[in-house]
Amino acid sequence: SIQSINQINSINQITQSNNRDLRRNSPKKKMSDHRSGSGSGSGSGSDSGSGDQDEELSFEQGYEHLVPHRTLDPMGVPSAQDRALSLDEMEYYRQPQIGGLISPARNQQSESDVSSNEHSALSLPFTDEYGQAGDHFLDSTGGRHAPPVKSPGIPPHAQRSYQGVHPVSSAAPSGAGRLRVSDKPPSRPPCSCFGDPTTSCLPCCSGFSRDSGQDRLPLLAEQALSDADLANASARTSCCSLVNFYVCRGPRTRLALWILLLVCLVVALILLPVLAYFTATCEQTDVRVFSECVSIFTPPTQEDLADMRESLRTRLLRDNGLANYGAIYLEGGTESSLFLSDTELPFYQEDNFFYLTGIAQPNYRLLMDLDSRSAVLFAPNLPADYAVWNGVVPSLDQIREQTLVNAVYYDDQFISVLSNFSAAVDPATYTIYTLPGVELSLNTSVFPNVVSNDRDLQPIMYAKRSVKIDEEVALLRIASQVSSQAHRWLMEHFPVDKPSSVFEYSIAANFVAQNALCDLQHQSYLPIVGSGYNSAILHYTSAQDQVGEHDLVLIDAAGMYKGYTSDVTRTWPARGRFSKLQARLYEMVYRVQQISFSLLAPGADFSKISSNCTASIAQELLDAGLVNGTVSELVSNRIVSLFMPHGLGHFVGLTVHDTTIYPKTVLQPNMVLTIEPGIYFNKGLLLP
Repeated sequence: SIQSINQINSINQITQSNNRDLRRNSPKKKMSDHRSGSGSGSGSGSDSGSGDQDEELSFEQGYEHLVPHRTLDPMGVPSAQDRALSLDEMEYYRQPQIGGLISPARNQQSESDVSSNEHSALSLPFTDEYGQAGDHFLDSTGGRHAPPVKSPGIPPHAQRSYQGVHPVSSAAPSGAGRLRVSDKPPSRPPCSCFGDPTTSCLPCCSGFSRDSGQDRLPLLAEQALSDADLANASARTSCCSLVNFYVCRGPRTRLALWILLLVCLVVALILLPVLAYFTATCEQTDVRVFSECVSIFTPPTQEDLADMRESLRTRLLRDNGLANYGAIYLEGGTESSLFLSDTELPFYQEDNFFYLTGIAQPNYRLLMDLDSRSAVLFAPNLPADYAVWNGVVPSLDQIREQTLVNAVYYDDQFISVLSNFSAAVDPATYTIYTLPGVELSLNTSVFPNVVSNDRDLQPIMYAKRSVKIDEEVALLRIASQVSSQAHRWLMEHFPVDKPSSVFEYSIAANFVAQNALCDLQHQSYLPIVGSGYNSAILHYTSAQDQVGEHDLVLIDAAGMYKGYTSDVTRTWPARGRFSKLQARLYEMVYRVQQISFSLLAPGADFSKISSNCTASIAQELLDAGLVNGTVSELVSNRIVSLFMPHGLGHFVGLTVHDTTIYPKTVLQPNMVLTIEPGIYFNKGLLLP
């Protein structure tokens, strides 16, 4: 209507001077279309229908002209940075937000409800993008106020505080009309507390400025609430602070928040497995100190070991070259103590006895009859208190099951069993074959035809032991594998940045520990750990010196598994890097070792392989300029032995130098031996 247009123009003229600078920086909005629709019929209201008809205004052309400020928030409130309003005006524009969601009952007001108000009012209903409706009212005196409808979620004294008139201009045309704002959704969602619109949640956006991030001025409703009201509403308003951060921001900010949340989720998915891995690693590190083996292998069962011993006994009894009538007699080791004390020394079983029985306890005896090919084991009759001090005493049946021998008796029955064996035949003599050093005292009156032979059994036993069966080879592989990994562990964990902080004995102790963690409870021999000059001493076992910064560290050590040994020697620099001279010497020995490996094969003569190794060492010494002459001269004059005083290798089995010191036979399948050339600079050999 004409009165509505005049009323709008009056408000615009009053507020226009206060915002001239802001209007210059903002896009100008025109109302020409709306003016032209009523210009010709001013006073009559016949331009576009009757005067009672509501005039349509778009959000941009109508509502912004009504409130001539450049930036409007979703509730129609200009932002603080784009207007110059009084405190009362600022409080007015925030009134639609008071009390949480505006009651939908406002849209149901009739014209009579509006005209019955204290002042005639112009209503501006609108609907936001959430479907929440509300009205702005302009009274006949130019003032604006919230509708008189009571919000059930706000206390009465708070409702009264925002139902008053807040004048913007004292001059305003009389009369009122209803202008409906376009249904175009605002650029940003209004503030909202999730849940029932009747909740007594305090204004969600009261603490934030959507455009500038600055704190808003206190709302009139918040000022009117008492401390008791605030305390009662605190439980329900806890959601508001969280909702504010998201709802009261623009689409771009919310999109950025979603992207940030997605990035955080992706990072969490990546970090959780990493954290789980490191947590598991830390847990494993604690366990590793006490239980983790440096190598992975499948240990044999007790049944497998028993079957292996039975196979070894059968092979010896079937093909031995001994007389048909007689017996093989072996004695196990005995306990020993430290001189005149009762301190027990570590027990090692006699290797030949262990080879045929697998018994690791002392004071046992074995008798195998050559005629019947039966094996009888004699166990010590231990006292009752043995179980208190040493452990469980196995029964005779348990021993038989463990060893698979034909029979097991206590030691005091040896004479009667031997009498039965010797009396079963009627030979001129019944020979008992023993090893050197074994003394078997027998009463000649009881055994007139029994004789002892300690010469023929040892070479036969050594010949059998030098060629392993497959089960023995498997045990030797485990011993060598674990020993090799223990050497690697020392190299990896040695403090190359501070080598002088390490003593030789600590290296030896760590090596023994790594073997023990893999059930290699005994060493094949005393570990040889030498640094500097000590590395040139062949059997240096004292291990008392401190490692030098530029030393070479030699470790000659290996563990024993189920009675089977190994022999591994490695040399590496204390600082983690060889010097040029050290690297050249290392490569010299390595080349000789590779040449010797290439010559190993069944049917090869190990003596010839050893001679070839000696010639290769001589050639390397000549090439390095360490000696003068020719290869033949160095070999014939034994110059090479000054740098390599030991042989090329030896058999390995139940002892580290198994059966013989140096093999002199043709190599056969399943023979196990070492190949260990070396070059030493030993003062005892090189100096006069």
